[in-house]
Amino acid sequence: MHPALLISSSPLILLLMLSPFHLHWAPPITISFLYLVLFLQSLLKIPQSGGASGDLPLSVGGT
Repeated sequence: MHPALLISSSPLILLLMLSPFHLHWAPPITISFLYLVLFLQSLLKIPQSGGASGDLPLSVGGT
């Protein structure tokens, strides 16, 4: 019904599917940071019910 929601949630689904594979080589802090970023990204998308925007604050971590 909302194709923009499906497209915007597909990276999350892909990362959740691949996360057991990444646990073999990535440190746990990296996995925790990844889930924190995905959680914050989902919180930022909740007020944007009108449409999906490609402008996400990706440089929040300051790295």
